[in-house]
Amino acid sequence: MKVDRRTFLGFAATGPLIFGLNELFGQVQVQEPPPWWKGALKRMKETGRPGLVFVAPASADRITELGWAIRDLLESGDSRAQEIFCSAVVICLRPDVARVCLPGDAAPNVILVLDSSGKVVERAESCGVGLENPKSFEERFSLLLHGEGDARLAESADKVRASLTDAEKRALADLAAETVEARDRAARELAKNSEALMPLIVYERRHSKDQQRAAVLQRLVDSRFEAADETAPGPRLPFGARYEAGHGCGAELEEGVPTQCGMARLEGKGQRFLKFLDK
Repeated sequence: MKVDRRTFLGFAATGPLIFGLNELFGQVQVQEPPPWWKGALKRMKETGRPGLVFVAPASADRITELGWAIRDLLESGDSRAQEIFCSAVVICLRPDVARVCLPGDAAPNVILVLDSSGKVVERAESCGVGLENPKSFEERFSLLLHGEGDARLAESADKVRASLTDAEKRALADLAAETVEARDRAARELAKNSEALMPLIVYERRHSKDQQRAAVLQRLVDSRFEAADETAPGPRLPFGARYEAGHGCGAELEEGVPTQCGMARLEGKGQRFLKFLDK
């Protein structure tokens, strides 16, 4: 039989065996920040990226919906969503985990933006708003992340620009070259270190007046996203989350790919779920 999302959410809200919901919704007391929180802060500092923190709502059905929404954006294949995930260190926090990671700043159902040092620089209510599709995601979250006029992104891009090698400087200039061969050669050079260059790549893409140049920069972002490992925290998997099989009838993940018994399945890409971790 097929199980649509509405039916599944009903299962998730009432069925403690699905996804380990007893553990997920706070029955384990959190005493100190989990190790992956320290890893997220380290990633922000090393890459100069902001942190985009989803503090989940308190209710079981709302956190389930939030997990679906983030997962759908991660799997959308849309460049607008992929650019946000490549622009930030994305972090998923349950309310009880948020209280020990960000004491005084976190409350259920909020979005927090951290600078690269871990300081809260933006706060917004209703973390599920803007997750409906890649267009609304980009519109709301690019402003939250980058600030008015992309001011914070520009600052990060300038720091990256100051550290470019001579080869990278030439490549950045050659993205506007007349020949396809020269542009492709420049893109290959920048792709070698695209993870470290990402704030600059995103800034240049957003502010380029040359459509061909902007398209090359967008391909660099998309290629970085597609190459990322979805079994470890990074562009394709937020810190504080993991994928779990999307239904409780013998489903399991094999190397990140869900397998099911065949008696029931979710429609579309619903074979796996993004679970917020408690430790």
